[in-house]
Amino acid sequence: MERSQRGRYWMQGPMGTTGKTCEILSKRIALSKIERIGDDPRGTVVGWECAPPVKGERYAVYLGKGRVLRTSVVEEVRETPESVLIKTANSIYKVQYLPPSHKRTSPKAGS
Repeated sequence: MERSQRGRYWMQGPMGTTGKTCEILSKRIALSKIERIGDDPRGTVVGWECAPPVKGERYAVYLGKGRVLRTSVVEEVRETPESVLIKTANSIYKVQYLPPSHKRTSPKAGS
């Protein structure tokens, strides 16, 4: 990913630049992979949603330190009161929106 002006990043895929930008820190999420709707998640990552999931496009989550998780093409999006479910060709993901994080700084030693 290349840093451009105004805190945006150009997302680069395996075939080069996609032309889309990723607004960093727009919405903090927890993304979990599930077997079937209603099952417990198999693994969860915390990151920032680059854009809301859209049918026919890949869903991308910025994980920090230049890492971006991309799903396969989204086939279906279902919104529930507590989360969003995303079905792709290979998996089902559960997206939970988290409150913004506030980093705490530790006091300097000796002060």
